[in-house]
Amino acid sequence: MSKLALRVVMFGVVALLPSASWGVTNAVVGTCVSGTQFITIQEAVDAAAAASTVKVCPGTYPEQVMINKPLTLNGLALGRSVVVVPPAGGLVANGITGTTPFAAQILVENATVTINNIGVDGNDQGGACLAAGRWIGIAYQQAGGAIKNLVVRNGPLCADTTAILADTTTNLKIMNNSIHQCLYCIEVKSGVNTTISSNIVLQAGLTSYWGVRVEDSPGPTTISSNTIIGTQTGVYAINSQSVSVTNNTIATDQYAIGIQLIGASNHVVQNNRISYADQAIAIDDTGATGKNSVLNNTINDANCGISVGPNSIDTVSPNTFYVVGGWYCP
Repeated sequence: MSKLALRVVMFGVVALLPSASWGVTNAVVGTCVSGTQFITIQEAVDAAAAASTVKVCPGTYPEQVMINKPLTLNGLALGRSVVVVPPAGGLVANGITGTTPFAAQILVENATVTINNIGVDGNDQGGACLAAGRWIGIAYQQAGGAIKNLVVRNGPLCADTTAILADTTTNLKIMNNSIHQCLYCIEVKSGVNTTISSNIVLQAGLTSYWGVRVEDSPGPTTISSNTIIGTQTGVYAINSQSVSVTNNTIATDQYAIGIQLIGASNHVVQNNRISYADQAIAIDDTGATGKNSVLNNTINDANCGISVGPNSIDTVSPNTFYVVGGWYCP
């Protein structure tokens, strides 16, 4: 075979090899706008070129979606909603956190992904636990990006149901979302550089365990300008570093804690408004260096305003108290 013929054959072989850069760059789910159109979100995600945007037309999509490439998944605001619901056959396990299997309706792994303007509805599952494991609305694992302008609702209220899970994430932003009917509403595990801002967590007639939970995270973690209503603990941080909790509005119940810090070091809790709690702010420095700053918070209607551990070396004044049984309670 001549060299020219060999080159032609080799070029043809290379042309047939798959490449992420040769994927679809204008993937559309539905028919509401022009582009390469798909019936399901998963089909569009699988076909889309890395770093492209998948546009999702308004409608209800009964599926579980897995994303493992850099993408933007954008719901189109055309007068109706984009909602992902469980498939007809039910949810199946598609991941694991720690040793616990879970069934996430949207799962992002090992990629930087932005999800915008989409609803995730668990349909309550009749309130029953899932045979597939823990229900999660949106899970990010070993991933980053942004979760914004979403509604996550109606998870089955048993077995650690979680609206949004960030598990070993880096540079993740959770912003401007509406979350309700969840036991764990926003959960961050081993997160690096996490921002949780301007979300609404509302438990109407129900009580969840945590509005925002941060665990074993090196930080920094910024929790700001959120509204959290009806949870047993509004913001809970355990064994984490450099957590900043600022400008949040938290209303719990008379047996609950507004902001709780355990194993707390170098946290900032400032300019929050906390009402209707047993303990508005509770700090446990045991086993940690402390040096937390708890300043300029407004606490209204609590049994205890600020509870500090016996070994506290924190700064906890000034704060403002209204109708509080005790301002500072050891």
